[in-house]
This record gives sequence, C-alpha cells and structure tokens, in this order.
Amino acid sequence: MELFSALGANIDHRNLIQLDGTSPSQHALYERSPVFSDTTTSSLSRKLDLESDDRKRLELWKHFWLEYIDSFDTLATVRPDSVATAYLGGHAVELGFKYLLLAKTNSFIRTHNLGVLAEKVNNAYSPLPAYCDWIVDFCTLYQKCVEEGHIEYFRYPEYGGAEGSSLFKGMKLDIHWISYNLALITLKLLHLAGIER
Repeated sequence: MELFSALGANIDHRNLIQLDGTSPSQHALYERSPVFSDTTTSSLSRKLDLESDDRKRLELWKHFWLEYIDSFDTLATVRPDSVATAYLGGHAVELGFKYLLLAKTNSFIRTHNLGVLAEKVNNAYSPLPAYCDWIVDFCTLYQKCVEEGHIEYFRYPEYGGAEGSSLFKGMKLDIHWISYNLALITLKLLHLAGIER
C-alpha cells in the first residue's frame, strides 16, 4: 500500500499543493466537513447554535472527544508501542477532563497539563467515585516524571533530561504501559460522564 493512498489513489510528491484548502470559505463550496464519532459536523452544525444553547455546545464537545477516543483506540490496536499512540491518548484524556468540566461548570481551564486538569475535575466532582482513585495522582506524576513539565512531550523527539540535554526519555519508556493507563483513565472518564461505548 502506498503512503496516504486512502486520501487519493494518485497522491504523489509531484502533485500541486491546493492553496484553496487554506480558506475555510472554500470548504463550504465542496460541501465537505469533518466527521466526529461517525457524525458529520455539517449535520451537527445544522442542529447547533453554540452561542445560545449550552447543551448543544456540550454535545459538540462530546462528539469531538469521542472522535479522539476512536482514533486513540485505532492507534492502540495497530501501533500500541508508538509515541504517536501515547500522544493521542494524552489528548483524549485532556479532552475528557475538559468535557467533564464543561458539563459541570460550563467552563474549562485552558491548559494541556493533565495534572492540573485532573485536580480541577476532582474538585468539581468531589468526591469522585472509588473507580476514579489514582487518576489525579497518575496525571500529576505523569506530568512531573514522564513529561517533566513539557506539556507536548511526545510531540517532539528532543524533550527530557537535564537542561541543555537533547535526550528523549521516550526511547526508554514502556509506551504500551503509558497508553494502557491513558486508555484506562479514558474509560473511567467516559463512565463518569455517563457515556457508554
């Protein structure tokens, strides 16, 4: 199979870049839109007036979160030891925390720090059910010990180690174990949100 053939049978490095794709107004002409959790955003957007209805806003967030969960699940199935899987898993957890905060408080904190987000969810839903034990601890330690304060840790190959060091500790991490725990947290957040898959 050729790289990216699912996006076009004749895709090739010699093809011209399509600059019209940089303008959102052009996309409306093609009547194409993203799919979130098997639902097209055009069908969602027809039903949503995000400015006036918080329930509909939350529904859009739910579909967005579920799309990342489905993609994380696909990567975990096909590439369980990939840093891309761990990165996407972390993002799915982040979206889950933000969804739960939006559901409970109608707002969320704009951070990518899983430890901070876990603490905010813990405070908003306190007391958390017993099945959520250790979520805050894991996310706080994950941020401190694995990512070492680099929020986008798995996104680049030169994070970690002492200052000035280009050592990427991801080369010595059990990515499968990290992805497992991120998946487990995702399942717990889905259950807490009342969303069963």
